[in-house]
Amino acid sequence: MRTITARRISQCFFIGLFLWFCGVSSLGREWWQLRGWPINLFLELDPLAGLGVALTTGTVYKGMVWGVVTAVATLFLGRIFCGWVCPFGTIHQFIGYVAGRKKTAPEKVAQNSHHPGQKVKYWILMVMFGTIVIDLIQQSLGWSSHR
Repeated sequence: MRTITARRISQCFFIGLFLWFCGVSSLGREWWQLRGWPINLFLELDPLAGLGVALTTGTVYKGMVWGVVTAVATLFLGRIFCGWVCPFGTIHQFIGYVAGRKKTAPEKVAQNSHHPGQKVKYWILMVMFGTIVIDLIQQSLGWSSHR
């Protein structure tokens, strides 16, 4: 089986699982809903969600260990969460496929080439990271106004 085929099967499975979890967590209290379903699975697997929880609450709970496992797997296997598991990444890939299916190969290459405007996202990331660092410093010095 080709890697692309395996990834697409994985993406279909995980987007279906994600949608199922959304349904069972919000539709009621019948026998097939809520009880025993690991609806926080995707958040526990996501290293960025774990980092966000750790930074905002100052604690790490045991379920977030799966995010560390995902991060380590990413070092060896590449974008394992974003490319194979994450529903958001699957939706992005599907929309990119639908939008570009009638384009020729050179048009697709030109569309996906680097653009100078893409630097904006890194500046936004640095500003957000800087505000987090400033907030952590304020909290450690006792200057924070929220508790």
